[in-house]
Amino acid sequence: MNILGELKWFLGIHVLRDYCLQKIWLSQKAYIEKIANQYKIDLTGCLSDTPMVATELLPTTTIADKPSVILYQRKMGSLLYAAVTMQLDIAFAVSRLTRFN
Repeated sequence: MNILGELKWFLGIHVLRDYCLQKIWLSQKAYIEKIANQYKIDLTGCLSDTPMVATELLPTTTIADKPSVILYQRKMGSLLYAAVTMQLDIAFAVSRLTRFN
């Protein structure tokens, strides 16, 4: 690592270091923005403090078309990666949503 210089990125995770305070911050901001752009999600609006409502989610009784199911599965896969690697605050909500795959 010393030969390549200071560590800035590792497996898509941005690494920020403060040598004076001896702290390290890890950020997936670039990955989250990539997902938002890919699925055309507006991040500038008012976002909820909690990633899920208090009521239990239930499966729908309507039959969805195949393209919308595939899109839903892709979105959940992208969120699962973020939840498993670093975003533990969304892990519960994402695991509930993936039950409907």
